[in-house]
Amino acid sequence: MGIIVRQSLKASAVGYIAAVVGVINTFFIYTLCFTESELGQIRFVQDTAILLSGLFSLGVYNIAVRFFPEFKSENKHNGFLGLLLLFFLGGVLLFTILYGLIYESLPNEFNENIKVIWLTFSSVILAKILFQYTSNFGRIVVPSLLNNLFVKIGLSLIALYFLNTQLPFDKLLYGVPIIYGAAALGLIIYVGYIKQLKVSFQFSFLTKARIKEILVYAGFGILGTIGSSLATRLDIFMVTDILDYARTGVYAIAFNIANLLMVPTAAIFAISGPIIAGALKKKDMDHVEEIYKKSGLNLFVLGCLLMILIWCNMDEIFEIIPNGERYKSGKIVILLLGLAKLFDMLTSINEYIIAYSKHFRYNLYFLLVLAVVNVVANLILIPQFELAGAALATLLSVVLFNIFKTCFVYAKFKIHPFQRKIGYTILISIFIICLNMVLPNLDNSWLSIVFKSIVLGGIFVSGVLVFRLSDEANMFWENFKKKLVNK
Repeated sequence: MGIIVRQSLKASAVGYIAAVVGVINTFFIYTLCFTESELGQIRFVQDTAILLSGLFSLGVYNIAVRFFPEFKSENKHNGFLGLLLLFFLGGVLLFTILYGLIYESLPNEFNENIKVIWLTFSSVILAKILFQYTSNFGRIVVPSLLNNLFVKIGLSLIALYFLNTQLPFDKLLYGVPIIYGAAALGLIIYVGYIKQLKVSFQFSFLTKARIKEILVYAGFGILGTIGSSLATRLDIFMVTDILDYARTGVYAIAFNIANLLMVPTAAIFAISGPIIAGALKKKDMDHVEEIYKKSGLNLFVLGCLLMILIWCNMDEIFEIIPNGERYKSGKIVILLLGLAKLFDMLTSINEYIIAYSKHFRYNLYFLLVLAVVNVVANLILIPQFELAGAALATLLSVVLFNIFKTCFVYAKFKIHPFQRKIGYTILISIFIICLNMVLPNLDNSWLSIVFKSIVLGGIFVSGVLVFRLSDEANMFWENFKKKLVNK
């Protein structure tokens, strides 16, 4: 876990800084600069581009990690980066052709924003490919900074520019692909800086057997991405389609708040992927199980702490954000999506274990079943419960998906992420949430947030350390005390 801990801590630091920027964006800048409808339209453009980048990536994200050990060499990695870029160009071309054929049958919201969506979608694919590629070299900090922090800061600057100028909103939307494009350009420069911008096309290395293996893996990756998108990212689109941009804006704010739980997840997953792929290739299941259990426990502990701090301060948060009364209806969305994130963190890297093993096809089967479940759940629940219905559909999909994957991993590899310490973490979390009910409410919302965060967060962290729920947390604490004493 050494390299995982070091790299994930560094990337998590970037992630948490980005999270702070995201909090400022979500709570203050976006709610100040945009109406609910404008915010909903921006979020629709972003999420549509991100969804399309997955659908038309042609499975290249997993290929970038899964096959790198096979291509790795001093001779420009046998044209591996060139192969990845061919997938990128093929995906962009395929989407462009397909759109030209079926645009008349697509929703008006999509066609009205197609130029912005296309530019953003292309930039997102390229940036994600380069991010995955650099993870093979244990480099995720700078790519995380560009893909996460830089994008958030850029979007906030665009919003502030819009507030202080007479720029029409339809022109402002082009700022979104500009920011994502700048992030992709930064990644190209960084790959060159670490001397891995080795673009070549060594077709002689692509034997018929290797091409077949890559294409089969890519085919299942494409279908898997489609299923994953429908199973976990459908809510924002169906809210827009069934309801309107305004309620999409409310849902987007709630989604952003709940998504704060996932900050440590991205870092750990990014650095764990290549290591899991290597361990499975060597059939070192002890190492896989160690990462599986430790990542699941540590992510769940962090997730519970963040969920406690968010949920126990929600009323105060809505009081301090501009136009907060417009977004209070999203409170139940935050709870439901937060629970979905926690369950996803608990089951941690189960998808990577399946994806990088010979059983990778089963990810697809699970995804397609759950895609159907999520579509049906959204169609039933959104008309009945509106925003809460969309969040509930996502919760059901995420929980079912992870139950299937976890059971499958146990059936095939006899490993699972669960341990007794998870139960203790849940008990401590429940105790703290109950304690919050009897804490005094301060008149000042800012002071109340600080007071609750210190008291409830302090009790939670103390419980984790006293009961030794996380070896890594206790090790970090001991090292911190030693450094403090030495100084």
